[in-house]
Amino acid sequence: MAGNPSVDAVLSSLPADAEQQLEVGLHVLRHAFRKKVKELETDNANMRQFGKEKQNQVIMLEQKVASLESVVDDMTRRAKELAAENARIAAERDALGENVKKLTRDMKKLDHFKRSILNTIESDEGQPGFDPMAASSFSPPRDSAMAPDDLVRQIDNSINSGGAGQSYPMPPPGLPDIGGAASNGDAVAQLDGKEFFKRARHRLSFQQFNEFLANIKKLNSHLQNREETLQKASDIFGPENQDLHEAFQALLSRHNV
Repeated sequence: MAGNPSVDAVLSSLPADAEQQLEVGLHVLRHAFRKKVKELETDNANMRQFGKEKQNQVIMLEQKVASLESVVDDMTRRAKELAAENARIAAERDALGENVKKLTRDMKKLDHFKRSILNTIESDEGQPGFDPMAASSFSPPRDSAMAPDDLVRQIDNSINSGGAGQSYPMPPPGLPDIGGAASNGDAVAQLDGKEFFKRARHRLSFQQFNEFLANIKKLNSHLQNREETLQKASDIFGPENQDLHEAFQALLSRHNV
């Protein structure tokens, strides 16, 4: 320390007595110690404040993390729900696709059935002779139970086959209505399916006849019952063709439909 001007100045200012020098030295130490403690306390307080700020930041970050985890959980749950919904929609789409295919096949069958009726009716027009006994080949025994699809199938088969050499011409102009008088009651009850369809095609418009065929198809496909089919048939025939409705009702009854 020799040669340090500040130290030399302090030493030169000390009292000459050793005890007084010791007392001064202790006072300087205590003063330095208190100052150092105060500085350390200040630093400690600053560090504590810094620690609190960081702790608050940690708490905020934890809250954000918890919020994000909740959002992730909701999104995961929603994704699972959407996946299940997509699976259900895919299953419904496949089922609808199968229904469309089935309906397309049914429509083709109905169109073939309609064309068979119309072609047979058109091919029979102008051919002489009508054997009323030959038409009975369409009708099953009266005591047999027949479902609507069997009835339509029998009509279709009868029209397609037509019987060897058989012809069923259109009713000529002036032919009495099939249900117009009491004497025609037996004719209504005994009218076979093919002759009924000939008369219906002759009396109805093309659109009405198509609606009537579609009505029978619904009965065949079990989409409606006998009463609904008869009611719709009555609406299609109209008041002026109620004899056709009576013949149709008798035809269904005769086949236990």
